Amino acid sequence: MSKYTDRAAELFKSGLGCGQAVSGAFADVVADKISYENLISLGSPFGGGFAATRGLCGCVTGMGIIFGLLYGAIDKDGKAQATERIAGIVGQFKERYGALECRDLSVRFGTEVTGTDIKRKSCLDYVEGAAELLEQFLRENGAID
Repeated sequence: MSKYTDRAAELFKSGLGCGQAVSGAFADVVADKISYENLISLGSPFGGGFAATRGLCGCVTGMGIIFGLLYGAIDKDGKAQATERIAGIVGQFKERYGALECRDLSVRFGTEVTGTDIKRKSCLDYVEGAAELLEQFLRENGAID
């Protein structure tokens, strides 16, 4: 594992949500744009598929937070290009895990199980995978060495 994957796992194991863990692992990469505290706060509602609604996986949202800070569009002309670029990472996550929604990903540990050790262990795989995919993208695009 890399420092980013290790850091994401460490943050998740400490009790942060999946979106916080993924985005927080890359705090050094976006430090000139946002403080660590604000980055973690920004990711706080995304665990459990946004406000525990079991919608879009917080790991995917965490990748999107970092992407947006580095490559996000500020006008309509850049929106299509930014959307196309992030779609590649999102597609890789879906290809790897078979879904993007927390409700579908959680099938691995049973839909009735929430907030348990088995859930956190299963979600750890997604946290690490999202950090790995984002790191690869950032390396390919020169944001990290």
